[in-house]
Amino acid sequence: MISVILSAAILAAGAPAAEPTTVAPAVATASKKAKPEPGDTVCKREQVVGSRMKQRLCMSQADWEARRISARDELDKAQTNMPAPK
Repeated sequence: MISVILSAAILAAGAPAAEPTTVAPAVATASKKAKPEPGDTVCKREQVVGSRMKQRLCMSQADWEARRISARDELDKAQTNMPAPK
């Protein structure tokens, strides 16, 4: 009895699923974000060391990129200056 009800529910749920596929591509294109220009202000939430609260930080896209490159350079420098394991 339960299997009959379950199979009927699956068939009923499966039938109208064909309609939303035509709507999905329109929704997918609307959710894509455009890449910000270098002069655009971008706000991000960053974790603060020693706190559970995140801090909102706003900078231009060029500043975010410079910060990312600087952090990567510092990491590379720290890794190349490490003593060899014995």
